[in-house]
Amino acid sequence: MKTIYLLLVCLMAVGEINAQELAMRNEPAKNVNDTKEEQTAKESAAFCFQLHGIDLCHMDLEEYPKHFLGDSVARKKQAFLSVYVQRPVATLGFSSNDIDIYKPSIYNAVSKVENYLKKAVRKQEITNIEASAYLAKCLDVAYLAYYEENTDALEKALKKAKTPQELLQIFQSVAIEE
Repeated sequence: MKTIYLLLVCLMAVGEINAQELAMRNEPAKNVNDTKEEQTAKESAAFCFQLHGIDLCHMDLEEYPKHFLGDSVARKKQAFLSVYVQRPVATLGFSSNDIDIYKPSIYNAVSKVENYLKKAVRKQEITNIEASAYLAKCLDVAYLAYYEENTDALEKALKKAKTPQELLQIFQSVAIEE
């Protein structure tokens, strides 16, 4: 009985070491089920974020303001705002109405894209469905960027962009992996 227990512990330790080595590698594992088109799309993406089990539908949100592009975009925007905009706790004495914005370059880029899409829909340059898809992708990328450690390259690219179209193109170039 002791020998079986000892062998079991040894096997678990060896398996754990192999799992740690695989997890520490920075090479993403290629999914056998991915088609060649999906693999080339992932490889050609300028930036790549992983979901890490994050729910991008935000169905747990119950209170959110209405949005001109629909309910799903309203949920995504509320989740985005709840993460990026931090209001300090009010204290006695002199208090300020300041807000802290986490990663302001990403926050400002999303705001510019949203204003651009609102004007484009109003001028009927694009449809509501297209604008909803574009803004949903931007909000998803921004939400995932909050949980990513290294977003310096994305932030620099967003700061460098001069027009909302360039910002939108940068957000669309980000690949989201599971």
